[in-house]
Amino acid sequence: MTIKNLVRQACPEAALRLYRQVKEHVAPARMAAPVVQMYINDGHISTVAGINNYLSFLNAGLTTAGRLAVVLRDKDGVVLLEQELRLEHFGNSFLDIHAMLARQSLSSDLGLISMQFTPDRVRLPEYKKLGLLASHFFMFYKGAAGGVAMVHPSSTLDPASPPSGPFITNQVIETTGLEAVTLYQCNPSAVMHEMVIGLQDAQTKAVACSEVLRLPPLSVRKVSFVANAAFAGDGRPLRVFTSSLPTSNSKPMLCRQYSGQRFSMSHS
Repeated sequence: MTIKNLVRQACPEAALRLYRQVKEHVAPARMAAPVVQMYINDGHISTVAGINNYLSFLNAGLTTAGRLAVVLRDKDGVVLLEQELRLEHFGNSFLDIHAMLARQSLSSDLGLISMQFTPDRVRLPEYKKLGLLASHFFMFYKGAAGGVAMVHPSSTLDPASPPSGPFITNQVIETTGLEAVTLYQCNPSAVMHEMVIGLQDAQTKAVACSEVLRLPPLSVRKVSFVANAAFAGDGRPLRVFTSSLPTSNSKPMLCRQYSGQRFSMSHS
């Protein structure tokens, strides 16, 4: 019998109930691991991350302010900078990745940004009633021709998140007029991950093109497939596939590229 069980047997039930109530009262709200997404800063596509004080909207009657922890990593997972901001009630912030790096005389063409917002009064019962608090944000990718794609994150830096098996997107890629497909893949885990990523025929599932990626922890890689070289640009529809995913729901990001520097960006 464990010491914990002995204590439970020795204590009156009323004392145990009081202990549980006090423990619940002083415990903080449940915070998800930092939410993470890939940024692109390669001279052709730039990135701005936007986040609001989401707790203000989930419980507008409660004045909420807090701190926003932001971390930028390069494509190999090395931390480039860490920053802490204040978000007031109904507040928001837009973070220009290029400007953030330039202020520190840093450069990085590809990497990860993670964010976590923590309210000042994190032990309030109003926050605990909301369940697991995840600091969701949006990424705005701007192309050289002026087009903007808005994409949400799908991963967190949760060390307990296990790898997933094979993945095939539900999206159909129409190849008519398509010049290239670029896939961006991150590894939000703390271990090396190897995977096959590529495009397959949407109807027959025959592999059109693929590449093996070896992803160090917290890294990002990209692979580009050019129409009429890697795949036939004859109008036959394609889908993105992977042999596995580094963590649950860490799907690749799909960039369709067209003439005149036009593009679209979405989760695959």
